[in-house]
Amino acid sequence: MISYSPRIFRFFTIVFMVSMCLIFSNLTDISWTKIELPKNRPEYNGYGVNGIVYGNDGNILYRMTSESLWHYPDDERIFMANLHTIVYGNNSMVLYDLTANNGWINYSKRLAFLNDNAVLRITNARTNQITTIYGQNVSLDFARNYVQSADDVKAVQPGLTLTGKGFTYDKNTEALHILSNVKINYTDGK
Repeated sequence: MISYSPRIFRFFTIVFMVSMCLIFSNLTDISWTKIELPKNRPEYNGYGVNGIVYGNDGNILYRMTSESLWHYPDDERIFMANLHTIVYGNNSMVLYDLTANNGWINYSKRLAFLNDNAVLRITNARTNQITTIYGQNVSLDFARNYVQSADDVKAVQPGLTLTGKGFTYDKNTEALHILSNVKINYTDGK
């Protein structure tokens, strides 16, 4: 019969456990260097997106739907295709109702850009009258409540259609300026 010393058994058990820990440590060692994602490929994609952004007071700031969206590494903008965004003001009043074939939004700087077939429905706070603006390459600055484009534009209100080249809209003063080639078509509203 072979007898084993408990001390030798413990010694080899400890040596075995230490060697296994060293082996597993080397196998599972994580390199903590920064992993660089390709700058020309989206960091993430989303399809059939519905989103709501709330303010600190709990009121809705934005309601957004999009067929698809994507975000690039180190870029604050979120790009979207077939987007529909509603921007709310105080008392949950709709300030802007925006649609476009594509565009982007930067929430941290409160900027947006609508590229193709942009349609803006802007509610006048004093009269509750809606102005619908059709355009291309529309820049929106929600911090300043300012909208602009240098491309062709068509603005429609009840009884009035304006067309021209380029526009600015200041929500603070409720002033729409068509920049050039202005044509006005009055109708009797019927």
